[in-house]
Amino acid sequence: AILAQDLFSAIRKRDYYLIIALQCGMENSYFHWQLLFAIQALACSASSCYLRSHSQKGDSGTARGCNQYGPVLLQTSMLREQRALLDEGQLGQSSGNITEMTIDYDGQAEQTLQLRAAFEPLAAEQGITWPEMLQVLGSVDADALQRGLEEPTKLLESLSARAGASPEVRLAAKRWALARLRPALAPSLLQEYGMSWLEAEPRLETILDMMNWKEVSELEKMVPVMLSTLEEAEKLPDITGMEEVTEKHPNFYDRFNSYEDMVTEMERLAKSHPQHAKIVDIGASFEGMAIKGIRLSGSRGGSPRPVILLDAITHSREWITGAGAMYALYTLLKGYTAGESSAMETLDSVDVVILPCVNPDGYNFSMASKQNREWRKTRQPVKNGGKGCTQEEDFGIDMNRGASVGFYASSQSKCPNEETYGGGEPFESTELRSWKSLFQTLREEGTPIAGYINSHANAQSFLAPLAWKDDSSKDAPSQLSTVALGVQALSKNVGMTFGGGAAFSTLYPYAGSMMDYAYMEENVTQSFTFEVAESTQFDGFIYDESEIARARVELLTALLAVRHAILKA
Repeated sequence: AILAQDLFSAIRKRDYYLIIALQCGMENSYFHWQLLFAIQALACSASSCYLRSHSQKGDSGTARGCNQYGPVLLQTSMLREQRALLDEGQLGQSSGNITEMTIDYDGQAEQTLQLRAAFEPLAAEQGITWPEMLQVLGSVDADALQRGLEEPTKLLESLSARAGASPEVRLAAKRWALARLRPALAPSLLQEYGMSWLEAEPRLETILDMMNWKEVSELEKMVPVMLSTLEEAEKLPDITGMEEVTEKHPNFYDRFNSYEDMVTEMERLAKSHPQHAKIVDIGASFEGMAIKGIRLSGSRGGSPRPVILLDAITHSREWITGAGAMYALYTLLKGYTAGESSAMETLDSVDVVILPCVNPDGYNFSMASKQNREWRKTRQPVKNGGKGCTQEEDFGIDMNRGASVGFYASSQSKCPNEETYGGGEPFESTELRSWKSLFQTLREEGTPIAGYINSHANAQSFLAPLAWKDDSSKDAPSQLSTVALGVQALSKNVGMTFGGGAAFSTLYPYAGSMMDYAYMEENVTQSFTFEVAESTQFDGFIYDESEIARARVELLTALLAVRHAILKA
């Protein structure tokens, strides 16, 4: 009865973000989709109401996304795909990820009662209704929700207000976060800004509307910084003019191109704009391909100017970063030569080096066939498998796990056949050694790198050091200020919310990162990892070519935030 009532209510409200929490029960106990279809037929027509499963049948026979004990939550990102599920001829059929299951009715009823008993009182304390709280719980994965039954307060402190969440979910999560933040922030707001909580709350709501977060503890660090930079963020150069100047552009920038074609285009730009664009060759890949980029410079301002390095396609499958980086360098160059004020302000104050693909072997391998599309690492043969590895040798090193800082400290595999294998020793990757050499080259030229952005997809975050351990860097105030500026500018320029903070806590721990190396070994204080927004068309690392223009704006916004911090220092 509880199952049917909750499901019927959710469907009538067109609540595709949380249809229902389902009890997985014992192994091989699957939810029977016929029940969903039957109840749905009572609530809405097949032409306007759709369901999509988060579950896939795994090798163990259980549903992926749930375990023997936890509930399955039907997530937003999955629901928005395959919207033709109920089209004619598909009713009740098992298709793709849709797996027919049977339900443990007693277990579901008990689970629903447990959820309500644990979380409804906490919701009431913050003035959040039970339906709103259910919306919030819909952003929590199954394992975390099961653990949350034992520690509900701790769970709610780690709520994620994801960009894909419904307005109702975001509102409920924001209200919860503000209530949890008040004891920690209210005294300092009064002391430092002379603002009562009542006066500060509207500004804090604005800040939370700009951000994604995983834990309220992160907000305790970032919100005061965001508050202090609200006015400063308005002073960042506006990129609208650069977008307008490049509205008419070669079709090259609207598609994913091979690495060879990227190099050809950069060489064309350097030849046609010799005063402002110069090819940079940092060395070779394992397969002998020259890793090239471009250095953009203005003709006015002091000399030597600080250098900002932005690189892309560290991971082969993240095509969107390379295409976005190519479009960004074209936009800066064309904007400058057209006299656009923001582009001129940028390149007359800093030089910008953009390496659109630091992993050309892996990138071309990923582009070669659908079978290779999800390849992540380089293509260098390795055979340093440790104890417990299923394979002693394989291909590829994860460049963003292969640098020296914190090597093998966290989130780094010692097995060559795994995605996060960083090599048998630091800088075993040929490509990573070439990348490292650029720092020395520029330093010897008297133009050391002052800012660094290592771009990735698709965590939608602006991340500062450190990534390898849970410890604030000595330059955390300056770095988090840059992140705060960037997150606010991204909200304005892209119209999307981004996470921001130290990588270890904001994303996850990972050792041997290029960002941490640039910061700790090359003394680049303004060193960051930037994760472009997730695709609005597909899941994972697959993007539509129409999203390249947005990635260009995101990368330019991050770059301008770093430039602002360098000049302010």
